[in-house]
Amino acid sequence: MTDLTLKDFKEKLKSIDAAILLDVRTPQEWQEGSIQGAEKIDYLNDPEFEQKLQKLDLTSPVFVYCRSGRRSAETCHILDGLGAKETYNLVGGILVWDEPLV
Repeated sequence: MTDLTLKDFKEKLKSIDAAILLDVRTPQEWQEGSIQGAEKIDYLNDPEFEQKLQKLDLTSPVFVYCRSGRRSAETCHILDGLGAKETYNLVGGILVWDEPLV
């Protein structure tokens, strides 16, 4: 797992065509807005969370975000354990998504 700042996360995500963008927030949080193109799997409440992670193409880089970065970091560790080649965690989560890049 690699923790990335907002700027690095956006730049790296743009540079990889076959990347998977994964939102691990709850459905209530998704209603507040999400990043276009993100796959959604509820970390907190989905009893099949890990099984759904296993169905992802783990040969592709996986970019993960949540509300603040904690659930996404834990998800990256799970993905790493499942054999994912590259996982990236957005430090600060979606809370920082609309901040200006410095």
